[in-house]
Amino acid sequence: MLDIKEIIAQLSEEEAKEFGKVLIESKAEKTATLFNLLQQDGHSDKKILEILSINSTAYYTLRSRLYDKLQDFMVQKIDGPRMDILEKVNNIDHIIFNYPTTQAFTILQKFESELKKYDHPEYLLKVYNGLMRLSKSSEQYFHYSQLYNSNLTFLIDYEKAQQLLGDFIRAMGAHLLSRNPEYIDRLHLIAEQLSELCQQYPDSSRIYILYAIVSSHYQLYVEEDEQEVELESIEDIVKKAMAILKSKKKDHFFGNLMLLFNYLNYRYYSKYGIRKKEEEYYTKVADDLVKFLNGYGFYAIPTRFLGGMLKRALRNGETGALELSNRKLQRQYDIGPDDLVNYFNYKMHLALSSFYRGRFEETHDQLNEIRNNVSLKNYPHADMELRLFLAINYSITGELEMSNSLLKSINRKLKSIDYHDYENLKILRKIIQSSLRTPSRERVRKALQLADEYKHLNRGPYRLLDGLDVNEELIKKMIRF
Repeated sequence: MLDIKEIIAQLSEEEAKEFGKVLIESKAEKTATLFNLLQQDGHSDKKILEILSINSTAYYTLRSRLYDKLQDFMVQKIDGPRMDILEKVNNIDHIIFNYPTTQAFTILQKFESELKKYDHPEYLLKVYNGLMRLSKSSEQYFHYSQLYNSNLTFLIDYEKAQQLLGDFIRAMGAHLLSRNPEYIDRLHLIAEQLSELCQQYPDSSRIYILYAIVSSHYQLYVEEDEQEVELESIEDIVKKAMAILKSKKKDHFFGNLMLLFNYLNYRYYSKYGIRKKEEEYYTKVADDLVKFLNGYGFYAIPTRFLGGMLKRALRNGETGALELSNRKLQRQYDIGPDDLVNYFNYKMHLALSSFYRGRFEETHDQLNEIRNNVSLKNYPHADMELRLFLAINYSITGELEMSNSLLKSINRKLKSIDYHDYENLKILRKIIQSSLRTPSRERVRKALQLADEYKHLNRGPYRLLDGLDVNEELIKKMIRF
């Protein structure tokens, strides 16, 4: 059984009220009381046992009942466009066996028309199978068998397109953590394969949308001078994709992807510094942030948005509002170490947020949680970022031996990397080392000079700790003179 507290925390306020009402109306008073208690923070299982005046066996039975009722409630809330048609398609066998052939044929042709209109190829396959069976003795059999075969081929290729998208996001995540250029080669290959697949099906909205997602990520993520695949411009791709999504917004697949393209628009305008449009799309994503983080990991690395949130909060002096947002995420964002890139980004975001609020012990805790829960052995860039940030934090809190130990481990890691020399890291390492020696005005001055050099070098695909501003304020916290 999943953690029922997490499920309850992820209910919206409106859903929680509606579910509570369902429990009351069904006369499940103790279950309703348990639901209300689990909604509140601070109640341990022992405390709940006392409030309900029940033993542990009855308590876990009650929790199980509550879980079952929650499942029923969530399933009943599932709806979608043309659900009536989709449900009826699943009854094709009943229609063929119980309706006169002409009537059955007419019904299935109506299904075909509707499913084409709403772009449901997986259900069309069932319809064409039924039409083949109904026309087995007529000339139309060959026609419907061709449609069946072509639709089956399309579904296989559509599945391949989805797999390519998943492979692309995984390779992008691996590159983000390691910065190994081998993963960029993988991105080139996948972008080219999906482009070719899209050309085979020029009329398929579904494959075009998958192509648009990969092509947008490719052009936004891969450095422009490293891009090897000729694609439509990102402006044209996103414009066409948004038009498709708007025309099919009642379909759950297309309608829900509007949030993803809001995110892609945000990254585009952020990359090119068009602040007004960046803010417009930032707001659209931020308004549905929990949904985006929880539901879109197949289509993006959604935690990359958190880096923009932090920069915006620092720029606008809104770290208090950011803290409130982070508290909500800690209750409702369902993330674990298995999703390595998003887990790493999220925990680093929380650590940076705590750091800028001056809560250095919290920063320690968040960073050490990463070290304790995941292995970054195969991801040297992320590993060095984590160790550098910890070393800086230990320097500020006066734990100089811990900081020095981390710097030594970074030196060893650096020697094992053969695809980049990390001059920016070497400069940042010098700044941290200066904080481990006897503080003086001269050390501060030299550290500030190094900070300017670091900012100049810390650009491009190998930049480090993108959310950490190595400025005079930080250096004076590290070198307390």
